[in-house]
Order: sequence, then C-alpha cells, then structure tokens
Amino acid sequence: MIHLRRQAGGQPYLLEKEREFDVAVGRIVETELRRVRIDRTRLVVETEGAFREYPLNFNAAEFPARPSPEEPWKRPVVALASRDIVGGSVALFVDVDAGQPAEPWLTQLLRG
Repeated sequence: MIHLRRQAGGQPYLLEKEREFDVAVGRIVETELRRVRIDRTRLVVETEGAFREYPLNFNAAEFPARPSPEEPWKRPVVALASRDIVGGSVALFVDVDAGQPAEPWLTQLLRG
C-alpha cells in the first residue's frame, strides 16, 4: 500500500506534474516494495479527507522478447500479466486519468 497525503490547496496533477508523480512512486516502489507483485500494490492519494486510488501500470515494451531457439524465424511474443511484474523489475507509471474514489473499507482502514 502506498498512501500519499497531499496538503490542502495542493495543485491538481497537470501533464508536466504526472512525470514527477511517476518518479516519486517509482522511488517508493524501488526502495520499499521491491519484489512485491504490482497487482498487489495499491496507490491511494489523500487530499482534504478524500481518498482517491490510482492504478499502477508498466510498459511491456521494456521487456526484451527473445526468439525461440526451436523457431528463430518467428517473431517473438511477450505475454505478461500484472501478476508477473514485481517492484523493481520495470519502471511504473501512474494512470492519473483512471483514478477513482477509494473503496469505503480502504478509506476506513487508512483513517484508522
């Protein structure tokens, strides 16, 4: 769980700020969540008592595709699922546009 708190009056994330958001989350994952499955990682941003959850994604093109030794003439295929990706194995990005209000049980847990 990555729980970020934004101060009241914080700016909404703009296009130029999204990259900074990705870098900050990437550093947290790299240092604190290394080898934790990405599909088990949740990012929640708290702003003025409202909790919003954002999905973490990765670029599958970063994984090298290797041709099969048995059929080197065929184009290699990379099949990945989020359960195959762990923290520290690939750069992550935050899908800001897909952010949704956090589920009530998660909000209660974080308010603790």
